[in-house]
Amino acid sequence: MFAVVVALSLVLIFMRGDQLRADGQVESVFSREGAFLVNNVLFAVFAFVVLLGTVFPLIVEALQNRQIVVGEPFFDQLTIPIGLTMLFIMAVAPVLPWRKDGRNTMSQRLLAPAVLGVMCLAAALLAGAGGIEPLLAFALGGFAAGSALRHLYRAIRVQRLRGFVGRANGGMIVHLGVILICVALAASNSFTRSQEIDLVVGREVSFAGHTFELVDVIEQRDSRSQSVRALVSLDGGQAYAPSITKFTRIGMN
Repeated sequence: MFAVVVALSLVLIFMRGDQLRADGQVESVFSREGAFLVNNVLFAVFAFVVLLGTVFPLIVEALQNRQIVVGEPFFDQLTIPIGLTMLFIMAVAPVLPWRKDGRNTMSQRLLAPAVLGVMCLAAALLAGAGGIEPLLAFALGGFAAGSALRHLYRAIRVQRLRGFVGRANGGMIVHLGVILICVALAASNSFTRSQEIDLVVGREVSFAGHTFELVDVIEQRDSRSQSVRALVSLDGGQAYAPSITKFTRIGMN
């Protein structure tokens, strides 16, 4: 089904591609349309990386009858730099003029958004955030949010409540939503603590203000799978049972 959708999409692009072509052309990379074009290309690359990491294990399983896992490091190494670059371009694009180079006015128009970005970075540090990538996401998120809010403020000052409507001003509201998503992802990674701990049955280990004790290890095996389940007591109370399951047979038979 997926192959059919991709094939039909390519056919439609080939047949109707001339209708998608704009009448004008990008005069400068530092114009607003140039920034939009670069951001759209980065967004397409971002989507392709996610698609590749999701579909590739399924393709390998279908062709070679074996399972592989594309883990978090793959996505982090590729998507984080793309996401941070997109946040920066989202901050710069709203202050650029249409159809001409806007480098001469960028510094003046980006001063207030840059101040907001520094304030967001300082707030993240005071809240205990750590890690280069999350801190950059907080700073660039504030930077991009300041740029979008500056655009909305100027539109509302001139058009009153009508400043919230229209494609350009509505796009700024969409920008704010995307920025909130990026900052939320950065916060979830920044305030998470992880560490490998060796557990022995009957011995307690302390980490992040909690005490862990391995109560028992249970191995199970049947005709289709084999699993290992560990009973871990948290702070001497409730026992949790994380497990790893490996399927040795695939299919209905």
